[in-house]
Amino acid sequence: ASGNSQIEKLNQNLGHYHDLQSKYFTAQSTVRDTQVGYWFQLIEHPEIDQHSGSDQEFLITGKSYYNQNNLPKDLNQQINQLLQQSHWQNANTQTNTEERQANTLTLQRRSIKTVPEYHPQQHRPSVYPQRAKVVGPSGEEIHVDEWGRIKVRFLFTRNEDHEHDGGAGTNDNDTDSAWVDVLTPWAGEGYGARFLPRIDEIVVIDFFDGNIDRPFVTGRIHEAQRSPTKFDNTGKLPDTKKLAGIKSKEYQGEGFNQLRFDDTTGQISAQL
Repeated sequence: ASGNSQIEKLNQNLGHYHDLQSKYFTAQSTVRDTQVGYWFQLIEHPEIDQHSGSDQEFLITGKSYYNQNNLPKDLNQQINQLLQQSHWQNANTQTNTEERQANTLTLQRRSIKTVPEYHPQQHRPSVYPQRAKVVGPSGEEIHVDEWGRIKVRFLFTRNEDHEHDGGAGTNDNDTDSAWVDVLTPWAGEGYGARFLPRIDEIVVIDFFDGNIDRPFVTGRIHEAQRSPTKFDNTGKLPDTKKLAGIKSKEYQGEGFNQLRFDDTTGQISAQL
């Protein structure tokens, strides 16, 4: 239910935005102190008078100005001639040239809520690769679905930002995300390569088409609590930089399997 409340709020805001875009009004005025954000009631108008209450009240949402200088008439004529010779356009669009100042107002009915423009397909935030921690139910070491997808907690999430959803997103368990695809170097029909991320490993997340609703795992990285792969217990990087290969770990145990290549000059070997 908590998740549905966010969707309902989004739909409500989208509805308000479409209401706002469905109808607006323009008006010409010579009132100098009209300001954006002010509202007024329009009366003695043949059409608006047929409405009642809030439908006669209008909010000013935009304003453009026309101001005429007070130069002498002959000098003003010379300026107009220069404008014509220079092929410049006279900005005076008012039909009543006797008025030296006027404005055009953009209006909406006061009862219509003002909300910012938002389109879920066009106004997504810019996204970049992110780090995340693999999560799952308590007591599990590997948590995947039938497609090998995993669940993650993004490292930037904070508990205080997720209280409205029962902590989902920051619980360090399988409530933190939807299932996330995992990139693999080989994916055939029932065959290929499979190296499933395990709980507490750090993965790198990217997004298809830059869409935050379509994350996928591009790989994994070592960090303070997960040191680089060790093929023996006698050394560590950079001393063992000539060793390469694959090493797995026993599920909920300490054993392992490994395929190791030793590329030391004059001493190359392989171990399975």
